[in-house]
Amino acid sequence: MLHKGFVFLFLLAAVLSSCQDSLKLPKEARIPIPVTVARFDMDFFALDTGRLNQGLNDLSARYPDFFPGYLQAILGIHPADPKAPEAIKAFLNSYR
Repeated sequence: MLHKGFVFLFLLAAVLSSCQDSLKLPKEARIPIPVTVARFDMDFFALDTGRLNQGLNDLSARYPDFFPGYLQAILGIHPADPKAPEAIKAFLNSYR
């Protein structure tokens, strides 16, 4: 019986001592890091279909790593396909 009481008190003390109000963060966690969010989806769907080739070139320059993958994996359009602008225009018009 004495053994169970000792274990209970030990566990109670451990639980109460582990509850702290202040969270101690490492110094690195307090370094401000500027973050800029670039929204490809908003830029893509804001394309002017009247100037689509210029808009696609601008998107490709702004998102060089993401744009070709988006065309292939999401839209199923190969970026080098000469009919790609027509397919993108049809997609944009069907979305609007």
